[in-house]
Amino acid sequence: MSDMLCKAQEMTEKAASFYQDAMDACHDALGAEFFKWLAEEKGRLAARMQEIGAKLGAGSSWGDACTLPDEASAGAVIDFRNKAAGRVVSGQACMAEVEALKTASDMESSIAGFYQSQLPSASEAVEKEFLEYMLGETRQHVLLVEDMLAYYEDPAAWASGMGRGELDGA
Repeated sequence: MSDMLCKAQEMTEKAASFYQDAMDACHDALGAEFFKWLAEEKGRLAARMQEIGAKLGAGSSWGDACTLPDEASAGAVIDFRNKAAGRVVSGQACMAEVEALKTASDMESSIAGFYQSQLPSASEAVEKEFLEYMLGETRQHVLLVEDMLAYYEDPAAWASGMGRGELDGA
């Protein structure tokens, strides 16, 4: 398995573990569901990396080892926004959710930075496509985490417009 893929898998598994712990500590149903989704997403991605690594370790090229899925996590943005919009939140969010989301934002940004830094070293076109795909997925996670953080920090402001804009991935 390539060093890049090992590091990516390690970061992804660490994130999945953090999200599982955050879900278990979350007192809010939407927050728990959100962290569960993130944990499952990271688990899915880590399993995919393990599969690619096994094929690369057996001598396959990136082209043979990696077929990228067509689906992305962008649909989750709409799903969680709709769920949040349908809730009435009174008072301040539990600090556990806010702190977990701040940590998640830092973690996802770090993972995105890692993928970005690896792009110039990609030796095969499919390896570059893999990194671009993972970077896109992670950027969606960053945006979604930041949106949920805005929701939890100030639900009234989020409901009046901060959380209503479209995420364009920029």
